Amino acid sequence: QESAGHPITVWEGVHSRVTQADLVYFESVDHAEQTGNALVLVECKLQKFAFPAGLGQVRSYAYWVKPAYYVVTNGDELTAFLYMGGPLQDKQVLSVKRVELRDRFAELFRILSLDAALDAKSQLRARLDAGSV
Repeated sequence: QESAGHPITVWEGVHSRVTQADLVYFESVDHAEQTGNALVLVECKLQKFAFPAGLGQVRSYAYWVKPAYYVVTNGDELTAFLYMGGPLQDKQVLSVKRVELRDRFAELFRILSLDAALDAKSQLRARLDAGSV
């Protein structure tokens, strides 16, 4: 399930505000933040903004949404991270330019396919449940 312009409640101390993620892919039709069903969170930037533009933004959204992966793209390049959960350092798992997509599609699919995202989400849930984050 895909949600474009997905609302995310972000807390800053005792104050909250609602912002929007460009794209969020969910494992079910349930898009509530509390259920933790987000698989991949995507932040899209204009082509004139090169990576790491948008990285801080998508990381802050990931903290609240808890996706398996988050991605930043400007249409010319795509960088994906495995979300480790809160204070742990997230892992960059892919950086690919549009001109490389044909040659590297299998790698992209291996990382961001539904099955891969579900597996990564299961591992994230185990880390969060164990309190290791």
